[in-house]
Amino acid sequence: MRYLCLFLLWATPIWAEVRLPQYDNLQSNLGPVSVQYVNGLQQVFVGGTPIPSMESEFVTLHGLYNHAADGSQTVLLSLRHRGNGCFDDWAVIRLVAGQIKPSTPFGGCGRTVRALRADAQGLELDMGSRDLTHDFITFRFSGAGFTATATLRDDTTVAPANGGASATRWVGSHPSDIFRDAAERGRFRAVMGDDYLNDLRNAVSVANRVIQEGGFVYGKGCLPHACNAVAGVWAIRISDGAVFAVIWTEGLPARIAGAPLAGLPYRLQSFALSGSF
Repeated sequence: MRYLCLFLLWATPIWAEVRLPQYDNLQSNLGPVSVQYVNGLQQVFVGGTPIPSMESEFVTLHGLYNHAADGSQTVLLSLRHRGNGCFDDWAVIRLVAGQIKPSTPFGGCGRTVRALRADAQGLELDMGSRDLTHDFITFRFSGAGFTATATLRDDTTVAPANGGASATRWVGSHPSDIFRDAAERGRFRAVMGDDYLNDLRNAVSVANRVIQEGGFVYGKGCLPHACNAVAGVWAIRISDGAVFAVIWTEGLPARIAGAPLAGLPYRLQSFALSGSF
């Protein structure tokens, strides 16, 4: 078991991509903060008191931070759950005026901490976002409460991708990789809105590799844990870089982008009507 001296951190970033330390115990103003096994789960205790909602298959303490403005402290921890879904979460526990105030889980889905700052009032973390319009989200915890503020991504200075090698470079990659590229987001946004773009990325999350066939590059996949119900395909015409997409949902009309049904590449027409690619 290890105890950590209290952190005193100011409003400057710690690391660009934070690799947080891990602790078994932290010493707070209200006594030891520890993780103990209770009924098959790991449970957080503060001063011997179990903290409701702070239990999971795996719990890790990452640090304790002092805030001079009100003498409060913040404990940062992560929660991991067994299973094949999106089950990782972050949480904080604020210790102020003799009270223990746990947060609800935030972040999650494997999102890493890009920057961490502590100041006289509270603690804040910059984390990645699943929304393609966001660069990152700042989660802040202080005496004023909890806020989550998105910093929007600016793709306006990047020209949309075109045809030829700009399209074929994706062959062999994962179909969702293309959405990390600003030029490609510009290409797709020419025929779809941001909501559709986010839904399409999710709909090809579980997939094989991108293929090239008959003058097109295709990326096909499905929604995690719902492959029999939601799937997506995007296609780029190599000759001119035109993009087309279909999101298929069982029992509902397909959502189409890039052209009317009759103007889609044949494989996308079939997919829109049957869900088969």
